[in-house]
Amino acid sequence: MTELTRRCLYLPKPDRQRLIRILTESLEEEEREDDGSRFAILYKAATDVCGQGILTSSRDFNLAMGRRMIAYQMKLEGYSFVTIGKRLMRHHASVIHMVRMMCDTMTFRFKDEMEYWNKFQEKLKEYETDR
Repeated sequence: MTELTRRCLYLPKPDRQRLIRILTESLEEEEREDDGSRFAILYKAATDVCGQGILTSSRDFNLAMGRRMIAYQMKLEGYSFVTIGKRLMRHHASVIHMVRMMCDTMTFRFKDEMEYWNKFQEKLKEYETDR
């Protein structure tokens, strides 16, 4: 364990939460920059459909749906669960769960989720043609 990690673990809870929020916002800011990567395109399409804050720990339906759509699309494109987890700042087991939830959505055609998925796919095609 590095010295910095050890110091962060011993911070009082409010300070630790503030630090996590600042780091998350910083990472989201980096992701917003269009570096041309596939994840940047997926992230941009998902935030257009579901709103900002997809990489936060929020359980809000819109944000969780955005994470699920990105995870599912990346898995369809052949990325590993670990790689997807790193990009979404989640454990690979959480990514497996997200992908399974989207598989259920695709299988049972849940109306609300399918609307999000269709909008996401439209935005994705839009951004892919712009490149």
